[in-house]
Amino acid sequence: MLTSIAGNADARYGLADFSFAPNDVVDLDKTLAASWIDAGHAEKVKAARPEAAQERKADDSATVQEGA
Repeated sequence: MLTSIAGNADARYGLADFSFAPNDVVDLDKTLAASWIDAGHAEKVKAARPEAAQERKADDSATVQEGA
């Protein structure tokens, strides 16, 4: 992702309510991904970066623990 984006996608994309931040690597329906790339919200990557997903999960866990 190049920008922050949140919302709910059309059911045809199989994507529930979502929230993505810059540098998140997400797996999307090809049509939705193409639309977001064309709009400048995202860019295509050669392969997912597992470490980025792990960092995001760690950040989310820390937020949940702080609010508990």
